[in-house]
Amino acid sequence: MSKEIAPVPLSRMPVLEYPELVYTFVRIIDQYDADTMFITDSSTELKARMPELMRLKVLNKKHPESVVIQSFYTKRTDILTAMLGQSRKMVKANLAGQAAQVRLVAPFIESYWSNIRTFNQKAINARMNLMLADIDASSDLKAALTSVGFGLHVDELKTIETGLFASKEIRRKSKSEIKKVDSRQIKSFVGEAVTDVINAIEIARKAHPEVDYNPMIKEINDLFVSYQSDIKAHSTRLKNTTVPSATKPTTPEA
Repeated sequence: MSKEIAPVPLSRMPVLEYPELVYTFVRIIDQYDADTMFITDSSTELKARMPELMRLKVLNKKHPESVVIQSFYTKRTDILTAMLGQSRKMVKANLAGQAAQVRLVAPFIESYWSNIRTFNQKAINARMNLMLADIDASSDLKAALTSVGFGLHVDELKTIETGLFASKEIRRKSKSEIKKVDSRQIKSFVGEAVTDVINAIEIARKAHPEVDYNPMIKEINDLFVSYQSDIKAHSTRLKNTTVPSATKPTTPEA
């Protein structure tokens, strides 16, 4: 059977545009009356599924607290890098008045942060916990760090770690409370009903030649065609911005 209604790739439609297309489609059906067009059953089923569209939304992939966490990471790295650089300068300066303290502090700093530029945030997190534990466990080390001017650095690092923990907990709890919405499943569920209505129209126009379906079909086609170019453009943008899996960075969110 030749079809009069232009196909529209519903599964490829952007999430936010999907409901408006369905609502407009239903308004067209209502305008011509489903009973008069002999498509009542499929139209009723579509309307029953439409409340699911209210669950569609664009997910905010970057949690607001992530900005705060990243600022903590940046500041922490700056402090650690400064401590590493300063400890190396002290070794090079070789001042007699600091010799004993530097012999204790410099190897300690080097052991944790000599390769800091190669560490991801998870590695830095683990090393920070171990370093602060070592400092708290050794009064001599703590005194040496203070003597060479690293006391304020350590205090600031502790403050950052406290802030990081609090921000991560806020983000974790917030994410766990967000109800997962399967947009694909919702679009498929409603789209199936849209397709059933379209098929019902195609069958009904053949079964009831006495009814003029042309005006309704024209409006439906005008609607679908208006979205086809948008769908194509959206697919092109996705294709152009997608990073191939072989080269896509795999650094996890810390």
